[in-house]
Amino acid sequence: MNSMLSRLKKIILPLLLCMTATVFAYPRAGQEAPDFSSVDITGRDQSLKLYKGKIIVLEWTNPECPFVRKHYVGSKNIPNMQKEFTKNPNIIWLLICSSAPGQEGHKTPEEWKTILSQYDASPTAMIIDDSGSLAKLYGVTRTPEFVIIGGDGNIAYRGAVDTIPSSDPEDIQNPINRELIQESLNNLLKGNPIYTTETIPYGCPIKF
Repeated sequence: MNSMLSRLKKIILPLLLCMTATVFAYPRAGQEAPDFSSVDITGRDQSLKLYKGKIIVLEWTNPECPFVRKHYVGSKNIPNMQKEFTKNPNIIWLLICSSAPGQEGHKTPEEWKTILSQYDASPTAMIIDDSGSLAKLYGVTRTPEFVIIGGDGNIAYRGAVDTIPSSDPEDIQNPINRELIQESLNNLLKGNPIYTTETIPYGCPIKF
């Protein structure tokens, strides 16, 4: 019996360690944000090092996702945040679409320019991540999903836009709803701690 348990431990423990490494392979809150190099829809180079010392918002999106549309078409919730916070020169907002070509949400640069205009969106830049490499680098799997990077280069928050996981725009104004992105950015600007640093994102799966 002891021999059998010993053999099982030798099989199971490595599997558990492998699963743990897979689950937590992406950078967590408090860890350094991995840099990347990409080109936005206007042809400009984009990377974290370009904005060293600034607060950077990485927002993954898909214009066909009803959960994204809740915050854009249904309410202008995210466009309003973009306008409010990017007035501050210390805040950079990078919008990212990691849908693969031929998959839901994938658009050309010209199509994205039209969509951003229709949405009244004003991110600092829009990046088309055809290969899904940026999403995989950060362990992002859904839209909308956010990663906020503090001025120190570490991840300050990652997860959902708010706390009510629905596609109904009316839930944004629900008294029990917490606007997690707005809350996190305001705390960073004031030098206050962010008490909720990670949440489970809700929305549409990214189709790589």
